[in-house]
Amino acid sequence: MKKILLIALFGLLVACSRSVESPTKETVKKMINSNYASFSRTLHFDIGRTGTKCFYPFSGERNEEPMDIGYRPETDIETVVAVSAGLITVKPVGTDHWDLGLTDKAKQVMSAESIQQKYHRVGNGCDEYEVSFPIATAYVETVKDPSAEGGTFAFPYSWKWRITELGETLRQDGPVYSRLTPTQRHDLEEKTNISFGTGFESVPVLPYPVPSEAENAPHWGTALFTKKSNGWAFDLRK
Repeated sequence: MKKILLIALFGLLVACSRSVESPTKETVKKMINSNYASFSRTLHFDIGRTGTKCFYPFSGERNEEPMDIGYRPETDIETVVAVSAGLITVKPVGTDHWDLGLTDKAKQVMSAESIQQKYHRVGNGCDEYEVSFPIATAYVETVKDPSAEGGTFAFPYSWKWRITELGETLRQDGPVYSRLTPTQRHDLEEKTNISFGTGFESVPVLPYPVPSEAENAPHWGTALFTKKSNGWAFDLRK
């Protein structure tokens, strides 16, 4: 009787161990790419009627006064880059206020990339939105067969940068990057590589100047996939 129970228990353990199969390499690639796409390196800038005192900490709630964050289009690095890249025009409309208009080129990019206006802010002579134009997005190039340990599957994978037209202007000899001062270059790197917070340390940092095609070599990492009740959870390691 004991022998039968042991055989049955062994068979149950074998069946359980076989029940957790690794995700396919295509699933791994798709999930990592979705993660990377959510955290593209982008250029954020305002459009519409803006000024030095257009920032409301509580989005207009509590009838609070707008804050003077020292915005000026000639010093704000993201506005400087957007103008230099031919995405917006700047027109003064009174003391410390400007109209920032999208160019036809910018509208075409927004349509092609499905870029939406967001964060509408109104008050104190301001009527502005924020838009975000991608510079570069990491993407998975190769996924290799996994190793398994304790229900976790480790997939070696390689990734590269997919550079947009805007990103190409920010290469070493690009028409935008080449005109930036050392301070502006530093500010651009700081703004566009802002940390996404704890848990997102694996989001790639975009080097500046933006890599040329010859410099855009594959980077290797490891994706750890673990089965959960609602699907797969994964962690990316460099």
